[in-house]
Amino acid sequence: MGIFSLIYEYVWWFITSYFMFRFGKFLYIVSQSIYGHFFSTPYDLTPLLDKWTVVTGCTDGIGRAYIEELAKTRGVRKFYLIARNKSKLEKVKEELGEFAIMGIFSLIYEYVWWFITSYFMFRFGKFLYIVSQSIYGHFFSTPYDLTPLLDKWTVVTGCTDGTGRAYIEELAKTRGVRKFYLIARNKSKLEKVKEELESRYKAEIKTAIFDFENDEYTKLPEELKTIEAGILEVFSPINTGEKVKTGNIALIFL
Repeated sequence: MGIFSLIYEYVWWFITSYFMFRFGKFLYIVSQSIYGHFFSTPYDLTPLLDKWTVVTGCTDGIGRAYIEELAKTRGVRKFYLIARNKSKLEKVKEELGEFAIMGIFSLIYEYVWWFITSYFMFRFGKFLYIVSQSIYGHFFSTPYDLTPLLDKWTVVTGCTDGTGRAYIEELAKTRGVRKFYLIARNKSKLEKVKEELESRYKAEIKTAIFDFENDEYTKLPEELKTIEAGILEVFSPINTGEKVKTGNIALIFL
């Protein structure tokens, strides 16, 4: 699988780099909009409020949004509007006249809108933080040197599917780990994982059948008391908060 794995890695890196560039550009535009709306200091229009604001092309599009923003958030009340469509111009004129009697409702709307958008921005910020941590960990952080641990056993529970399965696959594929002690409750799935790792990566595999939900921890294999483990990962869906000591290995269930 050497050459195909290498080609796959480079193609995958190129595609993800392209999408990361597009995503970065999107984040830049969003950040500029957020900064301009929430954090930049608005230009002080107070000296201009007693003067006329002349706007052309004001019946729709950017011009329409511009005069509405001025009237709604900046307190501008004197407009000289120029457009070519009389009916649209009259409609805009009537709508702008309503802002003079919308003071308290506009204020309430602003505060409600600010609260809702702040909540969603918090959620979006949390999402960006998680994504950025994932990107940093995958592309920029220095991987932990596993070389001193390669001659020791890597003990993994819950390894037949989900996170545990992906974890041992990544260790074998990219980090050169070849000694696994796998613990799971499903014998057929465990044997399948064992066969795949042995055939694909020429790994040395030991297995143990154990159900962390129903079995007593004293029934864990005696071999775990003497085995020299370099890496221990517990992927157990059971939230017991217990810690079990087996020889020189501590299993922690959180």
